[in-house]
Amino acid sequence: MGVLTKLVVGAVGAGIVLWGANELRLRGAASDTPTRMTCQELGDKGATDNAHVLLTDFVLSSDLVYEHKRKASSRAKWTKVWVPAVPSDSAYAMALREPDADLATIPVPRPVKVIVVSSDTENEADLTALGARSELQGMVTNLIRSLGAEEKKLLEESYGDVSKAQIFEVGRTPTSPLLAVLAIVAGAGVALAVLLSFFRKKRPAPRSDRV
Repeated sequence: MGVLTKLVVGAVGAGIVLWGANELRLRGAASDTPTRMTCQELGDKGATDNAHVLLTDFVLSSDLVYEHKRKASSRAKWTKVWVPAVPSDSAYAMALREPDADLATIPVPRPVKVIVVSSDTENEADLTALGARSELQGMVTNLIRSLGAEEKKLLEESYGDVSKAQIFEVGRTPTSPLLAVLAIVAGAGVALAVLLSFFRKKRPAPRSDRV
């Protein structure tokens, strides 16, 4: 196994350890049963007692950030979206409900305290369906991660400072503690094996004294 390959395998092992440690940490702050919270409550208080949340009374904003991939013969498909959510009784939400509401003339809400993240929203139709739901089950993941630099930059171009917003990942559930521990053990084993391989002495090639 070449040095570069060893480094890649070692990095994968370290990544698995990090994933397991983060999942175990988040699992410690979550219950199998989600806590019902309004968007207002989540934005104001955060998920202090239970990171597993059933989000209600929300409206998704119109400006979002998304990742996408483009196939050879199809339109771009979103792979992940970040979209702010505001309380359903906020001024922005009420403006949207006006009979002659025009998104182009309604200012986006500021500040935003909740950002909904979805990996199953592939297009505008999916986003509309997501926003039409009365409740969303998911996990608040601020304990283990923050917004990426690029997502944060793009969101703040529209919404201002979002550094204190609650990051709510739709559809996520608490990971099994056993699975998280197994991931840590397996990843550590891979990383350790790669590390030891750098110190293992190579056997000398056999010599032949024949002329």
